[in-house]
Amino acid sequence: GETPLIPEAVVSASQAAASSGVADPAEQLSRRLLHLAQVASSPDARSLMSPRVMQAILWALARWADSFLLPEDSSGNMHHAVLQVSIPASLMTSFGGAE
Repeated sequence: GETPLIPEAVVSASQAAASSGVADPAEQLSRRLLHLAQVASSPDARSLMSPRVMQAILWALARWADSFLLPEDSSGNMHHAVLQVSIPASLMTSFGGAE
């Protein structure tokens, strides 16, 4: 199957943000997605949300985790070593990893 990867445009935007000292768009998007999942899992929201919307939120969260936090590899850093695409440093710092 397909190996989930961070889109090159997101990596470029993160690198540009890091070099110019502005907020990292990948980190902002990640935080918003996690917040959406948190809100969607609240008891009040669950009673208002359709199963299809909840399914879409969970799919997006799973895809995000596969791409940004839990890349499939056996050597420790497939994105950098094999595909020469690195996980943005701000994501590694914000979500518990180390580059």
